[in-house]
Amino acid sequence: MKATQLDIGELRVDTTTGRVYREDGAEVELRHQARHALQILARRPRTTVTREEFGELLWEGRAVTDDSLAQCIADIRRAIGDKNKHIVQTVPRKGYRLVPMSPKAPSSTYLLAWLVGACSVVLAGLAIAWSTASTPTKTVPVIAVLPLDDFSPEPHRGYLSDAISEGIITNLARYPELMVIARNSSFQFRGENTAITKIGEALRAKYVLQGSQQYDGAALRVTAQLLDVSSGAHVWANTFEQPLGNLLAISAGIGHSVAEAVGSKLIDAAVPATDSGEVSALLLENRGRSLFLRKLSRENWAHGVALSKRAIAEFPEAPWGYIGQALALRNGVNFGWTEQDAEAVLEEAERHARQAVSMAPENYMAHYALGRVLMSRRQSDAAIKELERAADLNPSSAMVIHGLIQPYLYKGEMVRVFDLLDHAERIDPLHGRGIHWLRAWAHWQADQCSAARAAYLRMSNPPIESFKLQSAIHRCLGQDTAATEVLRTYLKTFPDWTMRREAELNKDLWTAPGALNRWLTDLRHAGMPN
Repeated sequence: MKATQLDIGELRVDTTTGRVYREDGAEVELRHQARHALQILARRPRTTVTREEFGELLWEGRAVTDDSLAQCIADIRRAIGDKNKHIVQTVPRKGYRLVPMSPKAPSSTYLLAWLVGACSVVLAGLAIAWSTASTPTKTVPVIAVLPLDDFSPEPHRGYLSDAISEGIITNLARYPELMVIARNSSFQFRGENTAITKIGEALRAKYVLQGSQQYDGAALRVTAQLLDVSSGAHVWANTFEQPLGNLLAISAGIGHSVAEAVGSKLIDAAVPATDSGEVSALLLENRGRSLFLRKLSRENWAHGVALSKRAIAEFPEAPWGYIGQALALRNGVNFGWTEQDAEAVLEEAERHARQAVSMAPENYMAHYALGRVLMSRRQSDAAIKELERAADLNPSSAMVIHGLIQPYLYKGEMVRVFDLLDHAERIDPLHGRGIHWLRAWAHWQADQCSAARAAYLRMSNPPIESFKLQSAIHRCLGQDTAATEVLRTYLKTFPDWTMRREAELNKDLWTAPGALNRWLTDLRHAGMPN
């Protein structure tokens, strides 16, 4: 292939002109403006071209609407048969990128090449992780990912090669809370009947992830299990099975799902180590976060505040204490657990979060903390920017996606909300109550009362803090008596909560048309005092 040509699916684009040709040499019809847009994308494959750059290059800085660019992209996708938007990809709130694919290879072959290329960032990711953690290696969970056994029938055996294993490594490496053994070391045990304890000793890993993949041309099935090297015990196991659609998206999604499940397990498993003699800021922050996520309570919140303060005092050069303190202070305001002036507390939280970002700009948790605080400070657009950055740095974190959903809910961008909810469930199929809470809120806001009730009921042991939403859902369904009873239970735990506090908490934040007024009306009629 000439340097001036680029394969896109079954077609080929001339990067000097933007013209598209079939294998037989026939040109695909494409209007001039769309052809120019494709030329811009083709000259920078796999790189995001922002809307601003399109404005300068395509329209020479003239003021045009976003619809003009969207029409060009739609024309390109229609011409090249990119119905699923996998070749010309949308980068939310940024722009578009062109992902070329060889016409002679199936999408899974491209997946392998893509993931192998992605694995080149693993060592860089690990370097970032250790530079931000500032903790001794032995205090952080170390995991080795073995190549998946391929049980696919012929002729599909070897079709995906090591793509999925490498994708899991790449996604796990985005967690600075973990250390992931590079594939060059862990893949040396391919096909060997070596005991897990021996593998762990050789790689100095506390955990080993192993499993199998099976692809039959119609569906992809991946089974994975996480083992504790010292005991051989199963820490986690799951099976992922998807019908064949776009193998690139399916396989990448499985990599995200495994990374999210395993990452969460290992971060939580690190908690007991904080009680030994060698304490780190990282593990202190993890401990406070794990306590809070396991049980939403004022007691656990106060414990988290104390742990993050200790982390700052003992490890002032590490970002983790500042991250923990920012999140804890923000939660204190949101759940009414602090007696101090809310704005003063949030100002302090923002200072801690910005300190973390300045110390560790590539740490996804630093951006996550800043985004959450900015949202509480009613700066939704700035919050979305930080949370989108966190998602870019670690797309495997369902926690980050949960955080990103909320400002979009407050703004009333419901298409984006439901897309993110679906994405969160794909990468975290064993999700807990958080996603049900958010989905119930989204359905209530969309005036889908029965769906809101169904989502809420899927929460096991819903926390008392969610009872305001439950009351509003009852009101939505016309169940006024039930709404009053639920809110009465809430007020027994939060007797000082009033309509004034609720309105102040959401003022200038919940800007979706009519949503805040409806919320306040529901709570007032359910019996919340003025």
